[in-house]
Amino acid sequence: MSSSHSPESFVNPYAVSSNAHSLDTPESGFHDAIFQRGDLLIFHKLARLPDFCLKSNVPTTQRLQRRLTWHHPLLYLLLISPLIYILVALLVSKAASIQIPLDERFKKKRIRNMLIAWGIVFASIGCLIMAGTIETQSKGIALCFVILFPVLLLIGALVGLYGCRVVYPKKIDSHFVFLKGTCAEFRKRFPEWPNP
Repeated sequence: MSSSHSPESFVNPYAVSSNAHSLDTPESGFHDAIFQRGDLLIFHKLARLPDFCLKSNVPTTQRLQRRLTWHHPLLYLLLISPLIYILVALLVSKAASIQIPLDERFKKKRIRNMLIAWGIVFASIGCLIMAGTIETQSKGIALCFVILFPVLLLIGALVGLYGCRVVYPKKIDSHFVFLKGTCAEFRKRFPEWPNP
């Protein structure tokens, strides 16, 4: 057996040799590869994560289906022209569909934050309706409701974006996902990412 497949290089059934070469090629046979580096969990797009919650490391059979997208952060400079940004982002973004193992506690937390976010958004819409309703009676109060509308809408969007986010990609390339937001205990199950 070659050194790239020595027993020391196999940490668990979900990982492959940490001495592997050419991890970025589809012919490399690393479709089940899962690695870690610092606070990153790195895995092939086709790899199945083990049945442990990646937020708490407790056993779980529940999974959350997610489609992740990523593009280089410098692309945000194009936001000076939102239309150009959207078009370029659609062309160059990398994507991956993954199944996130998640225990009941984090699943409930995500649902709770989602309900809070939608509640704030609906409250902002209510402010706009109230502003139109009482405008003839009190323009000062109506103005307060108008001001509250975008503030609450922004807060609701931020709660939805960050409160409901379980994990997020640091990078996605043609074959691998570099994921942030997992717990250290879960990442310790896997060997170090061998590439620079």
